[in-house]
Amino acid sequence: MLSSISWLDFSDSDRRKMIEVVQLFREQDTRDELGVASIRDTLAELLFPGTGTLQSRARYFLFVPWHSLRLERKKHGGGKARDRLRVEEISVINALIQRGETGIIGQRSGASLHRFPSSIYWNGLKVWGILRFSGSPGQYFQSLGYYYQSQRAYRLMDKDNPILENPPYNWDPDIPKAPKDFPGDVDLTLSFDEASYLKERLQISCPRSLLAYLVRDTEPIEGIKFPWHHPGMQTFPKHLQEMLLESQNFSETFWGAALLYNYLLAMKAGMDEMLDEYQEQLARWQEIMIARGEQLY
Repeated sequence: MLSSISWLDFSDSDRRKMIEVVQLFREQDTRDELGVASIRDTLAELLFPGTGTLQSRARYFLFVPWHSLRLERKKHGGGKARDRLRVEEISVINALIQRGETGIIGQRSGASLHRFPSSIYWNGLKVWGILRFSGSPGQYFQSLGYYYQSQRAYRLMDKDNPILENPPYNWDPDIPKAPKDFPGDVDLTLSFDEASYLKERLQISCPRSLLAYLVRDTEPIEGIKFPWHHPGMQTFPKHLQEMLLESQNFSETFWGAALLYNYLLAMKAGMDEMLDEYQEQLARWQEIMIARGEQLY
C-alpha cells in the first residue's frame, strides 16, 4: 500500500514547510536530528528576514512582481494565470542560461523544476512589503477575479468623495518598471534604481535586521562563513551584537550535539573510517567551547 501526503492551501508558510518536509525524503544529507530547525529558522528570520538558502540573486525580488503585474494587466485569472506565470518563468530561465548567468534557479531542471522563483521568493516579497496580498500563491491566483472586480468598482466611484479609499493593489505601486524586453532578454544585474528600491523596501519593512544594517551601513566583503565573523561586528548596533552572540552560541553548542549524534550512528553502523574524523571534530568543538565558556552563560 502506497503512502501519500496532501494538504489544503491554507497559507504560503504552511505550503513552504510541507514542501521542505517532502524534500527531506529526497536529500541524503539533510537532517534535523535534534529538532532544532524551528529555533534556527527563527534566528535566521530575525537576522536576514524574508530570505533563505534557496534564494540566489536579488533581482528575483523584481522578476516575480513583474511577471504578476503582466498577468494582471492582461486580466488573466485562476488556472490560466498560474499556467501563464509558469511559462514566463521558464522563459526567464532560458534567457538567463543563454546569457551565461550564474545563480539561475532551475538551470538544470528547466521546465521540470518543482519550485519556481515565484514560490521561493513569495514570503520574502511579503516580508519586504513588495507584495501586499497576504495569502499564498494559490490564493493569489484564486483571488484575481475578485481583484479585477474591485478595480472596476473603484474606477466607477466618485473621485471627489473625501472619504474615498486608495485604489486596490496587490503589489507596491512604486516597483520599478520591468525592462522593455522582459521576460525575454533579461539578466540578473540590478540597475541603480532597482537596487535603490530594494534597499528602501528593506529599510522600511525590516529596519532593525542585520540584513538592513549591512545593506545600509557597510561595504560588501567576501570569505565570511558565519555573520558573527564579520570584521566590523564590534561596531554593529548593540541589539545586533547581542543577536549575533546568541546565534553563535546556539550554532556552536548544537554543532557538538550533531557531531556526537553522527559519531554514535557511525559506531552503530560499524563505519570505523568515520570514527576518527568525528573524534577529531569533537575534540575541536570541545576546544571552542572551553575558549568561549564565559560567553555561553
